[in-house]
Amino acid sequence: MTLCEVVVPYFRLEGEENMRVSTYEMFFHFPEYGKTIMFNGLSGTLDMVPISMGTALEQEAINKSKCVTINESVSQVLLKRYHLTELTEEDEISSCFELANKYEKIQKPVYDAHRFIILPTYKCNFCCPYCYERDIEDRVSTNKPEQLMTKEQVDNIFSIMERYPYIAEKSQMEIFGGEPLYKNTLPIVRYIVEKATRAGRNITVTTNGYDLNLFEDLLSPAKISAVQITVDGTEAIHNARRVSRSGGKTFHKIIDNMRLALDKGIVVRARVNVDKSNLTSYVELINYFKEIGYFEYPKFVFTYALVRTLPGQKNDLCITDSEFFDYLEENITDNTLMSYAISEENGGLLRNLLNNPVAASKTRYCGAVGSSIFFSPDNLLYNCTEVVGQPQYAIGTYDTEIHIDEKKESVWKKRHMPNIPECLRCPLVFMCSGGCAFRAMECGCADGPYCVSIKESFERRLRIEAKLYDIFTRS
Repeated sequence: MTLCEVVVPYFRLEGEENMRVSTYEMFFHFPEYGKTIMFNGLSGTLDMVPISMGTALEQEAINKSKCVTINESVSQVLLKRYHLTELTEEDEISSCFELANKYEKIQKPVYDAHRFIILPTYKCNFCCPYCYERDIEDRVSTNKPEQLMTKEQVDNIFSIMERYPYIAEKSQMEIFGGEPLYKNTLPIVRYIVEKATRAGRNITVTTNGYDLNLFEDLLSPAKISAVQITVDGTEAIHNARRVSRSGGKTFHKIIDNMRLALDKGIVVRARVNVDKSNLTSYVELINYFKEIGYFEYPKFVFTYALVRTLPGQKNDLCITDSEFFDYLEENITDNTLMSYAISEENGGLLRNLLNNPVAASKTRYCGAVGSSIFFSPDNLLYNCTEVVGQPQYAIGTYDTEIHIDEKKESVWKKRHMPNIPECLRCPLVFMCSGGCAFRAMECGCADGPYCVSIKESFERRLRIEAKLYDIFTRS
């Protein structure tokens, strides 16, 4: 893997009539290497130029002074790679609009196939302090017996799923919660898995992993083929954050169950929800997984998510992307460890952009505005993990059919490119695609972008990966 470097025979500042820097250009300067990486969000192209040229072109993009002239052969390379353009700004934005429509048309059949998420219960055997579902679980459980999904509901869900196209390459079935895998849910989860197996569909599950051993016979590439399990730090920190309602410690039981799942040949995604209270144990946890041999399993994946609050809420424990990446760079010198720390499970941001011609072609931020349908135990339909169990956000109901409230659903589904005009001027238009719909709604800007940290995260990851892959000496 190499990054294309534009070799500049000469470079001078003078007048130029026909070319300008693309509206969709981003510049990342590396003074220690004397290089600039240029990223064009319209085409997804990445190239490296001398820093003198990169800084001059960035100033040209800001000032629009048309005072930069470069060697014709070099300008043609940059033109071909879309960093320079002969289009006016408005014409380039019109091109973005057309490209967004093209991408959306190509991807729509995948979205229309839908991703189905089944919630057997809202109840959970944990009581984690940061969980956004805590109030929901407490509300539905107070003075009421647990509401578990019934076999009849499951039959209805599978009947509904049969009416949609099945795409084998797409993970189209998930079990979610509450906590979907604990002793009370075992009968209904077994029924779900048996029906899925007969239908030729495998399942992914988001679980705390504490009772995973009870479901051992359901763990296989043909049944439950992947689990995501949260481990929030080393033993003491995890046990303080991932709290069992029975009061017992959870760390070692979860770690043992993860090995059980790995030995069954399924994907195990270990996820850390990171904030100030566990940040300092993050690298120590990676080293722990390395020491016990989990990274030697080809299906073990280490991931993270920064704990976020909703707009208007305050949580002094939350950290920014910059704070997280600062911590990594200050505490990790080993490249292998860094690749684990930044969740480089799919080759990383930089490699994807270099090697995947459609890496920068996303028109919808996530499944909530694309294809997700959550089936709840109280017969309500949702389309976002962050709103399940909150009836005011339900988009419909189901029985033997699904009954969609089109007005409610449209608030979500319309949030795709090119429907958010502000995004059509952004270099990350096809990486972010408008941002989180739920947070945009909570901010009172349902029709506008929600882009609190995307540029910050993109830049920091790109900078770390550029050094991680040693592209400056390889090119």
